[in-house]
Amino acid sequence: MQKLFHKSPVFAGCCFGYGLSIAFLLMERLLLDWSYTEKWVYIDGTLRLLFGLAGLLILKGIRKETFVEQFKKKIDKKVIIYLVPIMIFFMLEITLFAFAENIIFSHINSFFLMWITQITTGLWEETACRGILMSGMLLKWSSTVKGRIACVMISGLLFGSLHFFSFIYGNDMISCLWSALYTSLWGMFMGAIYMVSDNLLLVMFIHAIWDIVVRIPDYFMEGYREGILLNTVYVLQDIIQLAVFPIAAIGICIVSAKFYHESEANAKCCTE
Repeated sequence: MQKLFHKSPVFAGCCFGYGLSIAFLLMERLLLDWSYTEKWVYIDGTLRLLFGLAGLLILKGIRKETFVEQFKKKIDKKVIIYLVPIMIFFMLEITLFAFAENIIFSHINSFFLMWITQITTGLWEETACRGILMSGMLLKWSSTVKGRIACVMISGLLFGSLHFFSFIYGNDMISCLWSALYTSLWGMFMGAIYMVSDNLLLVMFIHAIWDIVVRIPDYFMEGYREGILLNTVYVLQDIIQLAVFPIAAIGICIVSAKFYHESEANAKCCTE
């Protein structure tokens, strides 16, 4: 694995990361019956955890001495500023409570049970689609603006394409296409955050929180009072997802002069 990564880092990173993701989708489809019971959540969470741990082993083999740094590297204040679009999106999501016809708490146990799936999703998807998949591209391309933009765009598109495959679970093709679009642009943004922070734990945390927050309406709100204000919230959220995320991702690639100071160190590690 190390020898292949040294010879073709971009190809190897994409193959290992994308291949692990495809393997998960196939395994999940074979093992789960999709009746979404408590048992389903535990099985699904365990599967995601195991694939996440497998991904970490692969990533450790790729990054060697710099592997541990991805979980303890100090987060620069600029990175917090870059996360403002996500914070605004969360605020808009919470404002939906103001438009709910009924606020319910009968599903609160299911809400917290759902955290198992979302936390383990943050672990395995970020390990595979940011840590592994982007490793070779960052090693080869992070020194130039064009290279960094290519890195976040390609990684985002590959991440989004994985969500298109949700049709194997019975989802209609139109829904799969929209899911692929939204997750591709979100993936670009997350890729830029990972690239500038070099902190895998950070993007794991953001991913898990995102998946939890966007599901709050499903568990606590019943019906909405339609109107211009509610539509405005939806439009603002779409603007953030469809425009702000990709523009911000490209902007981060352009304005951040220093990416991956340890690229040379990584290259040396690969040759050892």
